[in-house]
Amino acid sequence: NRFKGLPQCEWMEALVTNLEDKFNIKGSSKSVISMESNAYAEGLKYLSTIFNAIVNKQVLHIVYAPFNKPKKEWDIHPYFIKQYNNRWFLLGLNSNDNRITHIGLDRIESLKNSSITYIEDNIIIDIDEYFSDVVGVTIPTGKKIEHILLQFSEARYPYVKSKPLHETMKFVDKENRIVSIDVIPNRELTALILSYGDDVEVLEPLGFREQIANRIKENFNKYFPVENNCTNQ
Repeated sequence: NRFKGLPQCEWMEALVTNLEDKFNIKGSSKSVISMESNAYAEGLKYLSTIFNAIVNKQVLHIVYAPFNKPKKEWDIHPYFIKQYNNRWFLLGLNSNDNRITHIGLDRIESLKNSSITYIEDNIIIDIDEYFSDVVGVTIPTGKKIEHILLQFSEARYPYVKSKPLHETMKFVDKENRIVSIDVIPNRELTALILSYGDDVEVLEPLGFREQIANRIKENFNKYFPVENNCTNQ
C-alpha cells in the first residue's frame, strides 16, 4: 500500500485486492500499522525508471541540479536505490570519474537512456557493508573512521539504548550514560547529533567536538546576534 500511486506499480494494487479477497479482509475498518514514508517527496517519479534501468543494466544520462550549485550532466551506471530519512538515493558508477556517485532523486532534473555500454558492479559487493562505516548515505573521501564518545542526558539515554545510533555503538560507561560509535564523521552524523539538542555532548575526538560546538555557536548567533557596536564609555 505504501507504493500506491507510483508509476508502474498498478500491479501491486491488483495484488493487494486479490490478497484482501483471498483472506477475507476486504473492507477492514482501519489500518493497524503505519510505516514512515513520504508519498509526495520530489523525485519519486523517477523511481520506477531507475529501478528498471538497474534490472535491465541500462546506463542513464542524468541532469543533476544540486542545491545552490551549477547543474551537472552525468552518465551513470545504476547499481542500487537506497532510502534514508525519507529521501531516495541512487548509487551508481559515474562515467566522468569512474567513481561511485550518490544521487538524491529529489535533485534530478531529467534523465534518459544513454548509449554507453553498461559496466557491471564490482565495487559494491554488499550494500550493507558498503555503508557500515557511516550514518546515512554520505561517504566522505579521504576520511577515516573515528572513535566517537557521546554523553547523553538521563531523559534521552533510555531512548538511545532502545534505538542504537549505529551498529558499532557500545556502552562505555552506563553510570554516566556514555556510549561510543566508530564511524566516519559526515553531514548526516552532524545532523543527528544536533537533533538531540542539549541532551547530548560530544566528548571525543576533539576535532569533531569543536565542529559540533561551532555549529551550535552559529545557530545561537542567528537568534542572538553579536553586537558589533562598541559600548559607550
